[in-house]
Amino acid sequence: MSSRLGGGLGYKTPTIFTEETERRQFRAVLPIGADNNKLEKSYGANFDINYATHFRERSFTLNHLFFYTRINNQLLLQTPRVVDIFRLINSDGFADTKGTETYLKLGYGDFKLFVGYTFTGAQLDEGGSKRVNPLTAKHRLNNVLMYEVEDK
Repeated sequence: MSSRLGGGLGYKTPTIFTEETERRQFRAVLPIGADNNKLEKSYGANFDINYATHFRERSFTLNHLFFYTRINNQLLLQTPRVVDIFRLINSDGFADTKGTETYLKLGYGDFKLFVGYTFTGAQLDEGGSKRVNPLTAKHRLNNVLMYEVEDK
């Protein structure tokens, strides 16, 4: 059994290439401007617990992770008020993401089965008004069956 604690800081240069602008095929979206847009800055932390064991050709690994991330100055697509022209602006608030992830790995010979579940609570805080982040899935299930032959 083992555990791990991590954290970090980051930044992202403003870019026009976002899911929202791509959905509009970049039409009627104004370019990014150094005068109008700031760097997105983030910080986060995570903690996980890991258990692994094996017996002959069988292996078993269980991992549980807790995570938190906060993004300040998040770039958002501003909805036009009059003319159908969009622009990217920095949010007055922040994006808050926290959750847990559990995954199980079962191995038998050259076969490995990975099953994982992630629960994410993502909120946008814009000037004191909170809402759920629509671009982040609340529940996610991951499944992979793998056949791997080593040393060939």
